[in-house]
Amino acid sequence: MKKILIIDNDAGATNLIEVALRKEGYQVISLNDSVQFLDVIVSERPDLILLDHKLPGLDGLSILKALGADRELSSIPVIFFTALGDIKTKTAAFEAGVKDYITRPVHPKELIFRVKNLIG
Repeated sequence: MKKILIIDNDAGATNLIEVALRKEGYQVISLNDSVQFLDVIVSERPDLILLDHKLPGLDGLSILKALGADRELSSIPVIFFTALGDIKTKTAAFEAGVKDYITRPVHPKELIFRVKNLIG
C-alpha cells in the first residue's frame, strides 16, 4: 500500500483529501504544522508528500529545500497543494523541486489523477 503524507494546516481540506485517497487504497498520514515534518518523513518514509505553502513554523518552500538537501529524502515526490496561485510562488516551488502544483480548490478526482500519475 502506497503511503502519502499530507502537511497542511487546513483540517477541512485535509479531511476531504484523506477520505478520497483512502478510497483509492492509499495509506494517509496527516500533519497540521511543520514542526515534526522531518521526524515523520524519516520514520514513515512516505511515497508522496502533499504539501501546503502556508504553515505555522516553516513554510512549504523551506520544507522543500530541507528535503532537497537530504540525499535520501530528495527522491520523495512532492505535490504543492495550496490556495496560492501566483506565478512567483509556483516558480519558486518548481525551482525547489516540487513535482506538481495544485491550486485549491481542487476536485478530488483531479487530485487522485495527479497522485496516480506520480506514484501509481
